[in-house]
Amino acid sequence: MRCRRIAILALLSGVLAQSATAQTAAPGGEASVSDPAPAPVALTPEQEELAAEIESMLKCPVCRSQSVRTSRSFMAEDMSRRIRQMVAEGKSKEEIREYFVARYGDYIVLAPRKEGFTWTVWLLPFALVLGGAVTIVAVARRWRGTVPPPPPPARSSADTYMQRLEQELEETE
Repeated sequence: MRCRRIAILALLSGVLAQSATAQTAAPGGEASVSDPAPAPVALTPEQEELAAEIESMLKCPVCRSQSVRTSRSFMAEDMSRRIRQMVAEGKSKEEIREYFVARYGDYIVLAPRKEGFTWTVWLLPFALVLGGAVTIVAVARRWRGTVPPPPPPARSSADTYMQRLEQELEETE
């Protein structure tokens, strides 16, 4: 939803900019026609696969929750064109990734690198699940290991009657 709003706002601002340039254009009132979007770059099947893989590992800077491959925003389409150009030029996956990280920052990558502080991002969920499982096992063993105290011996009413009778007999003697 947010991606659509931003795309609509960008489209509207582009239309407004075009109308403003049309008014200040040539004396005859004719506006210059903007260039159409560049044609897609023709790639071999191997290059196409590499481009798709790279598009899947980068976030759309507008949507942020979608990859460049799944997003339909203007920025994602522009990034996709740039990725395809770089693949056609023969650049490696790492070079293309570094280009976008240098341009947009580390947040542009869907999965952070497994180095330095980001190891905590990868390991913390597993550590929390493991710690929770250990805690549950320890608590379960503690509950199972405690034996409830034996109930006091039940006295029958006949026993209490006999004790009382003996006590009274001793008193009368």
